[in-house]
Amino acid sequence: IKELALYAQDSIKFKNWVFNLGLRGDIYNGITIARQAEPRIGVAYNIKPTSTVLRVSYARTLETPFNENLVLASNGCNDPVINNLMAATQGYPCLTVPLSPGTRNEFHAGIEQAFGKYLVVDGEYIWKYTTGAYDFSVLGATPITFPIEWAKSKIPGYAVRASVPNFHGFTAFVIFSSVAARFFQPQASGIGATPARKGGDGVFRIDHDEIFNSTAHLQYQPFKRGPWVGFN
Repeated sequence: IKELALYAQDSIKFKNWVFNLGLRGDIYNGITIARQAEPRIGVAYNIKPTSTVLRVSYARTLETPFNENLVLASNGCNDPVINNLMAATQGYPCLTVPLSPGTRNEFHAGIEQAFGKYLVVDGEYIWKYTTGAYDFSVLGATPITFPIEWAKSKIPGYAVRASVPNFHGFTAFVIFSSVAARFFQPQASGIGATPARKGGDGVFRIDHDEIFNSTAHLQYQPFKRGPWVGFN
């Protein structure tokens, strides 16, 4: 597998505006071939009187298949051992279509707000729409995995961070987020998945669908060169 990526990018600041502009081109030569131009744009505006930053961004990306067992997964049931194994474990054979790169449109919208000198809150909402979405399947009860490709996926979610800058040696932050990872049948290629209706058009959630998760950290260091204590 060979992949070449070429890109140009720039950051432009104009008064209270910041523009991040970029264009990337990917040339993917693997079992399948893909070419794609991928624009990127981000815009942020700083409302200085209220210490507020508003931002939005968009990116077009090429989603390449996972490399682990990619050759075998693309060959699928053309391999007689895999054909017999999948027929025995699933009750029907696997697909024989090579995995090919997918495309994603990704959007971000966020806000950052400072409350005085000692509290900053940063939050954003994210939308990811992918055509040709990838996941892993597991071979029975073994640690062997195969890449599989589904028709598409929709992954929206949010992330929020609240942090306390250094206040007499005390610092703290908390991060929490949520994401809904929905994948859509039919399966396009790969070995080992078990669609609900064997090629139907159902929707399911994969294992990195997370309703809620969070991390918090507290730290105190009374002297700049002295010891510190922390709690997570």
